[in-house]
Amino acid sequence: MKEVSTITSKEKIYHENDPQPSNQDFTVKQCERKSKKKAPWYSALYPTYKTRSEDFKRIFKDIPPEERLVVDYSCAIQREILIHGRIYASQNFLCFYANIFRWETQVVVKWKDITSITKEKSALVIPNAILIHTNSEKHFLTSFATRDKTYLMLFRIWQHALMDQPMSVQEMWHWVHVCYGDELGLTSDDEDYLPGDAKISTQLSSVQGLEESAPGLRKGEEVEAEHTQHNMSPRDRDIPTDSSDTSESEELKNQSSTESKLPEPISCPVKHEGKMLLNEVLPLNIDDLFTLIFTYNKFNMDLMETMKYTDVNVSNWEENETSGLKVRVCRLVVPVSQPVGPKTCHVTETQVLQACSKPGTLYVVEVDAVNAGVPYCDSFYIATHYCLTRNSAKEATFTVHCQIKYRKSVWGLVKGFIEKNVWAGLEDFFKNLGKALGEECNRKLLERGEEVTISQKRESIKAVTYVPPPEPVVAPTTTPSVTTISNDMVLWIVLGVLSLLVLLNAVLYYKLSVLEHYNKEPRMSSSFDTLIIGEERSHEQWVTLLQKQALQHQQEVNQWKENLKSIVSLLRQAEDSIVKLQSNIQTAVSERVMASLNTLSDPESISINKKHEL
Repeated sequence: MKEVSTITSKEKIYHENDPQPSNQDFTVKQCERKSKKKAPWYSALYPTYKTRSEDFKRIFKDIPPEERLVVDYSCAIQREILIHGRIYASQNFLCFYANIFRWETQVVVKWKDITSITKEKSALVIPNAILIHTNSEKHFLTSFATRDKTYLMLFRIWQHALMDQPMSVQEMWHWVHVCYGDELGLTSDDEDYLPGDAKISTQLSSVQGLEESAPGLRKGEEVEAEHTQHNMSPRDRDIPTDSSDTSESEELKNQSSTESKLPEPISCPVKHEGKMLLNEVLPLNIDDLFTLIFTYNKFNMDLMETMKYTDVNVSNWEENETSGLKVRVCRLVVPVSQPVGPKTCHVTETQVLQACSKPGTLYVVEVDAVNAGVPYCDSFYIATHYCLTRNSAKEATFTVHCQIKYRKSVWGLVKGFIEKNVWAGLEDFFKNLGKALGEECNRKLLERGEEVTISQKRESIKAVTYVPPPEPVVAPTTTPSVTTISNDMVLWIVLGVLSLLVLLNAVLYYKLSVLEHYNKEPRMSSSFDTLIIGEERSHEQWVTLLQKQALQHQQEVNQWKENLKSIVSLLRQAEDSIVKLQSNIQTAVSERVMASLNTLSDPESISINKKHEL
């Protein structure tokens, strides 16, 4: 590799300072270089793809023979000590092999068993390591010459495996040529080999639309990709090569051919329904953007912390057995800042990656958010449509449409109340999401050393979404939906309740005052009051009045006597009943005691009872 680069640089100096060499001289130099590559010492120092592929099949005999090596890199794996060897990546397996003084170390991992791939630093300083996570193990690979490019290539292969979309033969050989150059040591007789200059029309057209997306990840920060089936595999021709056969001129040629092919505009095939809440053009690679929003990474954790979401639980992207689509579920608790009612809302988001999604080109995610623990939460749910389209290698369009769907009919007043507060909550979330994305774009642009100018196309947004995503929004994504009571509505309800309480207190006070006044007045008959208040009466009238009062008093006394007699009679009846009950109880107890005594005094009855018991 070094020697080839030196020859190339000398040729450049020769072209600049000396006369143009003849075609014959140029042909002679090419023959000299080819003869060098065919020499045994050159093959030992710079093995070809064919040699690496044969080593791969020879070392890992348990791997199916149809597995093709895509790329290999020199690295070391962390055990008790660092063990230096090589990793081999095929479409379905990631393998490591080392042989130090006949002490062999082999590691074979299926791509589908990997839950995350993250960039790491050796000794917390040197950025030359990659950490591979599975459900039960961690593999720390270090000593990579080009860590970022290696990560990008491994990440791409991993995403293809997760999506159950293996590379086509043409695409696989395309990446082999990118990583190893044109000198593979193969011929057209070697199975399905395609030469580097083969014209790949239909199959490669989809790759060309994705080739320029790598720069977005090349200098970006480490992306922690949870075991998700979202396909964030960026594409570019500028993929790292190990210290193999790719010369500087070959890399420049590949880069220039990539830049000359511009992708066609991408349009989303899914109809966008509902209110547009977000429409932005971001200077991010589409795969980076998808990773930020729909994986549970530091970006999403910071967003959740800003929104004060708690108990966030995000599942892995898994294939639904019925629909065959990738699905994940996000659960979180959203705070409700209202003086009356519940203080938290439990949100469950179901995120579905649509079949039209294509890594590096288009991502369409449908999210249904269901609330629990707030009024009328069972009457509706929120449907959110996320659409990410690729504009160029470093630019993507991010649009969000949202609508409220009702499961059952509700009153007009309640419906207005729900919509007002849901849109307010959604607006708060997407406002923070847009702000966080802008800060992330600025940070990545500064890392790449570019001017911080973000081209954004914002629609006039009157209401923005509150949930991720779940979103995670998060997410993800999470998309939590808010069904809280607005401050104005709560204020009116509280005032109404207080007014009602004051009115009831006034009525009760009036009734109590009337009763108190009535109790203070003397209780006399109306006729007697009329006679006393009226004019002077004759002696006969007074006698008649007193007789009437005496008669009335006597009637009341008689009535009381009759009532007392009835009460006494009832008490006597109760007393007789109690006496009879007591005598019956005593008789029954005495009979039972006598029977027990007779039984104890009769030995024959005791033996009979024992026989019955046996």
